Amino acid sequence: MKNTSIYKFSFTALSLKVRETISLAQKLKDENLNLEDLAPKDLPDQRGATSKRKFQELIRRLNQLSKEELDLLAEGNPSEQKQLCLLGFARYYRFFYEFVTETMVDKIMLFDYELTDRDINSFMSRKSIDHPELESLAETTRKKVVQVLWKVLEQSELINSVTDRKITPPFLEKRVENLIVKTNPNDLKVFLYTEDKIKSHDRN
Repeated sequence: MKNTSIYKFSFTALSLKVRETISLAQKLKDENLNLEDLAPKDLPDQRGATSKRKFQELIRRLNQLSKEELDLLAEGNPSEQKQLCLLGFARYYRFFYEFVTETMVDKIMLFDYELTDRDINSFMSRKSIDHPELESLAETTRKKVVQVLWKVLEQSELINSVTDRKITPPFLEKRVENLIVKTNPNDLKVFLYTEDKIKSHDRN
């Protein structure tokens, strides 16, 4: 459950992929397997090189979750499952994690719920100082990164749509919240918790 400092942009190959992620987690639990026991053939309705690439990305996301989080991903309700897919995604792709936990949380604290192209451009410009990999992105790749970023924000219901882009703080399921608190309370920011809200949770 470790992230390196270098941003990974391989999420451009696939977005949140809730159904496929849940399917792999269910196979893990039902057959009492480890992640290394899974193979591309375990993905539903997938074949060939595309399947292998998708599989590798999904395994990397699942690898960010604790055993308890994986179990809940396999057997939880649809809302819990989607939230855990987002958690694994955000933990692996630090670029996404920091955009949500910094830019979006900061806007919420200012009661500003409108996300714009300027927000993402400003974020990328600021982060390029410490992340030269942002500077080296081809323009087509950069556009794809932004496109998939908006798509995942919509799929995870952190914004209402890719066109309107209004921030919609989710109702975090209690079982998901409790597991995050056990592993890393700071990850509650992925679900748009402010520092004050995290601290008040700790006091309860």
